Amino acid sequence: MAVIQDPTGAFFMVWEPRQNIGAGLVNVPGAMCWNELATPDFEAAQAFYAGLFGWSFEPFEGSEMPYFAIKNGDANNGGMRAPQPGEPPHWLVYFATEDTDGSLAKAQEQGGSPLGPAIDLPMGRIGVVRDPQGAVFALYAGDLEP
Repeated sequence: MAVIQDPTGAFFMVWEPRQNIGAGLVNVPGAMCWNELATPDFEAAQAFYAGLFGWSFEPFEGSEMPYFAIKNGDANNGGMRAPQPGEPPHWLVYFATEDTDGSLAKAQEQGGSPLGPAIDLPMGRIGVVRDPQGAVFALYAGDLEP
């Protein structure tokens, strides 16, 4: 395992599996379902991740802001967007849920802090939470990749 900072400033970790292969379950409620890179430089980030992992990138049509799907082969592996003003470059992990609002309320009961109201998107509903230790993650209810 190693911690790396990409050329645009976002940190991430790589994992070489041995006895523990990592995430064996994805894209179901309670599991990871999406990863999103907020980066100020799409070109530099795309060149870096394409060279490192072989990923490709496709513009997401119909988005109000520039957004790219990150492709690992034919599969959608995540997305890429510009950061909000004052937001540093970073990766955000999304966890699937059947009820974004219910999960936001449950997270708050458990000591987390929603970072705003849930947002409706064409493919589903998302909410962003800070856990009691300060880690930020997103919740997503909607269409999931198989």
